[in-house]
Amino acid sequence: MHTTTASAPNIIGIADQLLNGFEAAEFVRNSLGIPITEADLERHARAGNGPIFRKWGKQRLYRKADLIAWAANRLSAPIHPHRREASR
Repeated sequence: MHTTTASAPNIIGIADQLLNGFEAAEFVRNSLGIPITEADLERHARAGNGPIFRKWGKQRLYRKADLIAWAANRLSAPIHPHRREASR
């Protein structure tokens, strides 16, 4: 019987699936309703204010949880418009 012992951490679970830049931007747009492009994510990464990512060679890879956390941190608190009483 042949068994191998993995020296690396557990394989990434489905919940931690890694998305490339295009897929990450698509996820943020479609799932969170925030208009962002792959180029926007790239720009944020270069500026140091983007979501956490991992690298595979030169490619940036993002976890959905990190994208959600980043978007939530950038989102402002609810803003209530000033209500004016109708003058009669």
